[in-house]
Amino acid sequence: MFKVPRKLPISAISTFSTTGSISAQQQPRVFPLQHLNENEKKLVEKVKNFAQSSVKPLVREMDRDARINKQLLKKAFDLKLMGLKIDPKYGGSGVSFFELVLAVEELSKIDPAIALIMHLQNALVAPLIEEFGWRLRTFGSCIWIRCIRNANSRQKRWRPLHSQRIKMGNQ
Repeated sequence: MFKVPRKLPISAISTFSTTGSISAQQQPRVFPLQHLNENEKKLVEKVKNFAQSSVKPLVREMDRDARINKQLLKKAFDLKLMGLKIDPKYGGSGVSFFELVLAVEELSKIDPAIALIMHLQNALVAPLIEEFGWRLRTFGSCIWIRCIRNANSRQKRWRPLHSQRIKMGNQ
């Protein structure tokens, strides 16, 4: 249990400062996570509309067929949901990680599988390609797959992972 020494005023523990020189009046006010700013509210509303109008009608069909609807992914790309963390000069939205979490949370309410695809694209794959790789056609129309392996698997040692690009159709 956290015990406060009696000599400290209650205001000393209710405000947060990384340096001792900033007074409580000078600090920017920090709101709980439930208080969203206008951009965050707009993003949540955008994802909610996408989830209700586009994803929800296809959930049963996608679950039954065990396939993701390609038109749904195309619409997610068109709405820039697959490039939320990417710099706008490369075709992304340039949002914060918190805003990405809000979008994934909202989409997960309707279909966790689509939310996972969006999250992996934004949080794992796209930043790697943005920093180290090829940008020309990456964020607007391609889904990149990254293999995630379980560290607790029964394999005694890690084996190198290999990847390849496969041309499908006229792409």
